[in-house]
Amino acid sequence: MNLRVSEFIGGRTNHSPLTPLGEQQAAALGAHLRAELAHAGVPPSRVRVYSSTAVRAVDTAQAVIKALQLDPSCLTTSEQLLELDQGEWQGLRRHECYTPELTAAFTADPWGTAWHFTPPGGESQAQVEQRMLAYLTRTVLPRLQPGERAVVVSHGMAMKCTLRGILHSLPTMSRNICTGNTSLTELGFTPCEPGSSGRNGATSSGNGGNATSSGGGNAAARADGADGGALDGRGSSLGPLGEGSWQLLRLNDLSHLSYAHRT
Repeated sequence: MNLRVSEFIGGRTNHSPLTPLGEQQAAALGAHLRAELAHAGVPPSRVRVYSSTAVRAVDTAQAVIKALQLDPSCLTTSEQLLELDQGEWQGLRRHECYTPELTAAFTADPWGTAWHFTPPGGESQAQVEQRMLAYLTRTVLPRLQPGERAVVVSHGMAMKCTLRGILHSLPTMSRNICTGNTSLTELGFTPCEPGSSGRNGATSSGNGGNATSSGGGNAAARADGADGGALDGRGSSLGPLGEGSWQLLRLNDLSHLSYAHRT
């Protein structure tokens, strides 16, 4: 599957496997994460791996697991990490659905039209952000122990919606971010101290979840590499659920790929 993202709306296409190029990208990602962990002094046994249930995301996660020499059974999958559902628009030509009039309406009303717009039978950016952040804060972060990392393989638009929530930016920002297949986006989470607001403080090793979003491209049509995001979390005990602050530490890192393999 090698659709042009600029032409067609990818959506989920959950049963699409990695292409041969995608397999190379995923293998390079796994080797890169192995080297990063070794440099940080983190043994692979201290890594937790999560993935959406899409085949290409699971394939990417398994490539990471293989590179880290972990048991394949360590993978946890969830539908909450799936790509934004484009509903009836999946596979249609982008310009026929996202018309100039609609995109102008997004710009004119970012917190209304852009934020809550739902393709027929699909879901909105707001819904994607809510389920993604819910999974990270209620499932991934609470399970991390001090010194542990988590790798979460998700999808391009899903990760962009997550970033919008973390950065408290306009909903239109999500369509202005570019993430390549198997790119790494690193997030930091600092749990709040007792009695604090949890809204300041830098993330360092051992403080909350340093989240590296690795994985695939911007849309399901970019099936060369798994659409994805990986959360490379450095665990610490959390306070009450969700209390703390997120930081964006790295975005769209493709240094593990040669220019010829970037998509």
